[in-house]
Amino acid sequence: NIKPNLTARVQINDYSNAAAILIPQSVISENAEGEQYVYLASDAMENNLAKAIKKVVITGRTQGDYVEILSGIQNGDQVIKEGARTVREGQEIKIIQ
Repeated sequence: NIKPNLTARVQINDYSNAAAILIPQSVISENAEGEQYVYLASDAMENNLAKAIKKVVITGRTQGDYVEILSGIQNGDQVIKEGARTVREGQEIKIIQ
C-alpha cells in the first residue's frame, strides 16, 4: 500500500547484455595516455606460480562497482584482483584460488 509521505529509491536497469564480461572497477588502472588496463595471470606453472600479463581494455557501462569490458580480455581469463595496483608486468605471482 502506498501512503502519504513515504519515499522509495528505485533503480531502473535500462541495459542488459547476457554475454557481458564484468570486472570490479578496483582492478582497472589507467596509464599516462589514458589507456585503461588490467593484469591477468598467465597459465599456472609449477607450485601454482604464474606471471602477470598487462592487457589494455576498452570499458563500457558501469553497474554499481562493476565495469563492462568490451574488448581486451575474454571469458575465462584470470584477472588479478588482490594486489592489482601493485603488481607489475612479468612479475611472478602465486595463484591462491
